[in-house]
Amino acid sequence: MELPEVKLDGKTFWSRCKGEPGEPRDWIFQYDWPKSWSWIPDELGEEELVWVHDHKYKLYKNGLFYDIGHDWEEQCPIRLEKLTVEQKEIYPKFERAISLIPVINST
Repeated sequence: MELPEVKLDGKTFWSRCKGEPGEPRDWIFQYDWPKSWSWIPDELGEEELVWVHDHKYKLYKNGLFYDIGHDWEEQCPIRLEKLTVEQKEIYPKFERAISLIPVINST
């Protein structure tokens, strides 16, 4: 398998694993393929799951956005027209983060 060309931002969490100070991101990126959890709803895709989250919010690649601080079971996605001022700042930041991640599986 040929690996995609990836431009990395140079951020690492290794120092934090060693208990040393670091320069953490404001968000965490996660990728799961093939989708390994049977309880994941179909609207999140058939096989690939891509999302970015912080301690309060979570955005999936398909646009579903959750306040995981209050809705940790992800039952009520936040509609874009209902975003608060804070959420209007977070959403595009997460979109940019997702756009930096290379597509691994295009099915």
